[in-house]
Amino acid sequence: MTLTLDVHGMTCARCAETVEKALRCVPGVEIAEVDQPRGRGTVVTAHGVDPDQLTRSVERAGYRAEISGSNAAHEEPAEERASVPPDADEDPCDYDLLIVGSGGAGMAAAIRASELGATAAIVEGGEVVGGTCVNVGCIPSKYLIEAAHRYHT
Repeated sequence: MTLTLDVHGMTCARCAETVEKALRCVPGVEIAEVDQPRGRGTVVTAHGVDPDQLTRSVERAGYRAEISGSNAAHEEPAEERASVPPDADEDPCDYDLLIVGSGGAGMAAAIRASELGATAAIVEGGEVVGGTCVNVGCIPSKYLIEAAHRYHT
């Protein structure tokens, strides 16, 4: 049986590897492949594997997953929640989390906060949003390495 999962919270190729490893630990999983940029995972299982086991395994690894096309309650994607304007009575400067710095960790923290339903604000003291890691360092390098790897396989 082949299942497709929507996986939320991944920010890099290493996240996808972590999710794949978690899925492979579920008894009966034969193949697990996760595409981080698309937020999707494909799992080939023996018959009798409970799809809830897969989502629980992903959640234990620190991410959120749901079976695509399932009748489970659908939570609004983080991008849609973030675009909803606050109520007129709410203070527009009332945040659950204030993040100092917009580097890789700051961006990951903001994404995770949004996925958990929290409001977050990022404060950056530099002239460029994102910092070295996000703009010219490890994150672009990881994507370039991943693209090269996919091209050659």
